[in-house]
Amino acid sequence: MARIGGGLAITLVTILAAGCAASRPTAAPGPAPSRPTSPAGSAVPSAYVTALADTYMGIALPANHSLDVEVDGYTDEEHSDLRAAEADLRAEVATIGVFDRQLGQIHFPPGMAATARALIRVNQLRAVLIDQQARSSSITELESFDSQHHALDASVEVPVGILRRDLRLPPASDS
Repeated sequence: MARIGGGLAITLVTILAAGCAASRPTAAPGPAPSRPTSPAGSAVPSAYVTALADTYMGIALPANHSLDVEVDGYTDEEHSDLRAAEADLRAEVATIGVFDRQLGQIHFPPGMAATARALIRVNQLRAVLIDQQARSSSITELESFDSQHHALDASVEVPVGILRRDLRLPPASDS
């Protein structure tokens, strides 16, 4: 599998983020948390946004906690224990996959749905890179992915910030 180039990864993330922001409509349907059906042009009811925010936080908080543990483990092991560091990276990929599947099951109004899809796409790019990193044959090779990994971690914050804003949540503290 070819390694994702840093410039290519950042370009893809920028395109995804721009597409996400550009696709946001000014109106969104919906009184029912499972499937919004209000006519176009109506505002999203506060109770509906609150229900969506609660659902989102119900998956985001455990995923963020798991990622914190996995990243801390990787940081502790990356310079000395290749196999342990790789195991932490594989755990990150698994956590990202679970979060993405759960996020994809939330029935957001169209603008938020576009943002969620952009977040999932960026997360998928990140998971591909992390999976490649976890297949490293040496500590030097493992560490050679770190700057791209950090860049993709940071790029996830763009759609996360947009989604949190649309859900009327405060900005994420550190994830």
